[in-house]
Amino acid sequence: MLLVGNHSSYLDAPAVFRALPRARRDRMGCAMATEPFHPLFTNAGTLGQKAWQLWRYVATVLAFGAFPMPRAGGFRASLEYAGELVDHGWSVLIFPEGKMSPDGDIHVFRGGAGLLARELRIPVVPFRVTGLWDALPPEGGRRPTPGPVTLRFLPALILDATLSAEECVREMERAVRAG
Repeated sequence: MLLVGNHSSYLDAPAVFRALPRARRDRMGCAMATEPFHPLFTNAGTLGQKAWQLWRYVATVLAFGAFPMPRAGGFRASLEYAGELVDHGWSVLIFPEGKMSPDGDIHVFRGGAGLLARELRIPVVPFRVTGLWDALPPEGGRRPTPGPVTLRFLPALILDATLSAEECVREMERAVRAG
């Protein structure tokens, strides 16, 4: 399956993984943006910044089976990798907004998720997370604030193969917003 949902906090992926049965989360790949780790792959940043970025990158890959999904262009290899995961019985988690919400609201889903859904032809399971932006907003520091959190998995979408990638992503966005 392809899991798609809103992205409001660094805690979104851990919440989704925690909510899934162990057998499902052990065979889940998570698409992640490469831009937050940009200093790691360029000459930008100090050695200390690079060490911190490397630690975060490795921890994310190991904990969530993460693979890179660039936000703009050059994502063909990532799409192919997602297809290989599915071919081997894995599911894929993606946050189609492309980045964390700066205000906790759901923002426009990007087209790559629609292309992925159209090409993979697997059930799309939308979900909606609420409360995590308040617990740990993107720029909110390193310690979460306790509070109510809801993660709601919505009915699976079986997207028609005749839909365009744009139509697929709009269907997914509608489902998540309605959740």
